Amino acid sequence: MRIGKERAGKSDFPAFRSLSAVRVPHRPSRSGEMTIHRFDTLTLRTDYVSMLDAEARQRQILAAALRTFGRYGFRRTSMALLAEAADLSRPSLYQHFRGKEDVFRAVTADLIDGMTEAAERAARAEGPLEERLFGVLSVKACALGGTVDPPLRAEILRDAERVAGDLLVSCHRRMLTTTSGLLRSASDELRLIGEEFDAEEVAALLLAAVLGISQEPSDAEVMERRLRDLVRLTVRGLRAA
Repeated sequence: MRIGKERAGKSDFPAFRSLSAVRVPHRPSRSGEMTIHRFDTLTLRTDYVSMLDAEARQRQILAAALRTFGRYGFRRTSMALLAEAADLSRPSLYQHFRGKEDVFRAVTADLIDGMTEAAERAARAEGPLEERLFGVLSVKACALGGTVDPPLRAEILRDAERVAGDLLVSCHRRMLTTTSGLLRSASDELRLIGEEFDAEEVAALLLAAVLGISQEPSDAEVMERRLRDLVRLTVRGLRAA
């Protein structure tokens, strides 16, 4: 949510400007006349600040949950552990989420949104094709390899397929669209795209390879080297006359 700056004495939010002048009928006075009072903008502002506080608290919970799931995995993580990581009591955590599965799905959705948006930006960026393709694929590798301890990567992916399988399917479609679109847009450079290979099929192969790389219990340096090799082989191979 983008929050505008507030000028002294006047709200930048249209809802506040319009509601601040609303005249609301009140119950009759003792004299029998109907009194009118102005809507209290302070109440609106207080409610809005409370909403922002709630969003900030939810972001705090999701950040703590990402670290906790990444360290302990889904199965060994409890609501008590999540509450402790977020510096909350268990009852407070339950005010935001019904259970561990809900937290996991929220973390997954948040991670996917960030990942797919970053991939789309990388695809639109200026620069050599190899760097752009590496940028697209690296965000997928980092989503798992950069947030989950190496021994737990394969396990947490299996749990994600069970708990948030629909989110993973949507993520794959978005990543497939972004990756194939980049390959298709570079068909003048990648001569074999459209002649011998379909852009979407090549994209699917690349994403499957990245998934395999990200599940390996390797450190970040090894993952990056393998990913760069994959991109280099793909681009140079598709340039062949």
